[in-house]
Amino acid sequence: MFESVEELFQLPLWTKMLNVSRKRFHGYIGQLPSVPLYESIGIEDRTMLEKVESLTNVLWPQGNPNFSKMVRSFSKLVAELESIVRKMILESLGMEKYIDEHMNSTAYLLRILNYEGPQTTESKPGILLIQIRYTDHIAPKSAPEELVDEEHPLLYKPFDYLEFLKFGSQPVLIN
Repeated sequence: MFESVEELFQLPLWTKMLNVSRKRFHGYIGQLPSVPLYESIGIEDRTMLEKVESLTNVLWPQGNPNFSKMVRSFSKLVAELESIVRKMILESLGMEKYIDEHMNSTAYLLRILNYEGPQTTESKPGILLIQIRYTDHIAPKSAPEELVDEEHPLLYKPFDYLEFLKFGSQPVLIN
């Protein structure tokens, strides 16, 4: 697995930059002055075979079956675990009737990260990391009526991931 990830980040910069997305922070991220030792590649809808194959063919026009296989198998295992945990949580809250709606409202993003080590005289500096991050791309919904009453009032505004991304990408104004 790590060989495939290492091979991914050894690609030329212009090749990695071919991984683009209409959604902010979902494609290639790297060469940022604020985090010069960091770069990452996002794969949207990583459980869909066509998306993985499409990205693989963009990055390696000659193909790279090892990379495709690694992404698919890793993603499948993590998605199965995530599904089990989410169902268990909803069932424990007595929300069985919302399971299908909740499961169908989620879009996935697999982000593969690479942190370069600082320049040093030691051999093979740095550590290669891989991480998966899930994000729900759904409109915020109020808590189900069964969970909110006078004894248990709604204490916070529902989280909206896309609004958070928009907020985070606004320029900072300093007075």
